[in-house]
Amino acid sequence: MVYEKYALILCHDIKKTDYGYGLSEQTRERTDAGISLLKEGKVERLIMSGGCEHLYPISISSVMKKYALSKGVDSRCIVEEDLSRDTVGQLIFSKLGIIKSRNIKDLVIITSDYHISRVRKESIFIFGNNYNLSFLGVPCDDGEKRGAQQENESLEGFRKTFEGVNPGDDEQLLERLLSSHKLYSYKKEEFKRRL
Repeated sequence: MVYEKYALILCHDIKKTDYGYGLSEQTRERTDAGISLLKEGKVERLIMSGGCEHLYPISISSVMKKYALSKGVDSRCIVEEDLSRDTVGQLIFSKLGIIKSRNIKDLVIITSDYHISRVRKESIFIFGNNYNLSFLGVPCDDGEKRGAQQENESLEGFRKTFEGVNPGDDEQLLERLLSSHKLYSYKKEEFKRRL
């Protein structure tokens, strides 16, 4: 069996413009990195990850897709994950809703450089041992970087939320996300239905 290699692009943010919504600089840079990998033949598909409908009237993934299409990417090479509201949600929903069902084993996860250490640790826990994961940290301006302390606090929050969960256990991961994470627990049944 031949496995395709996908790039999972984690969103950062979008911004309101005179013409609707556009990508923030970080989301654009991450998306550009994925487009480059696709055009160079290093991946076969792009997963645009980011919902955030609690913040915007449109999913971030749809804005990412629109941008990629404007750069000449074939729509058949783009898959959207539009349920998530944060990094851990992006990783879990992408795995369960797209990656697992398509039997994807090779994955490049793209985010900003300051974010890569936390994303690597969370991804290894979420995906377990059955995936070939690589990571691409896109440089961003110092003015946009989150401090190491904030990243460490986020990682500690992740560890507390998923304490006692077995790495890579999809049922436990989803149940804990939907029952214990404040961005998902209040709409637990809706997220389950949409996934």
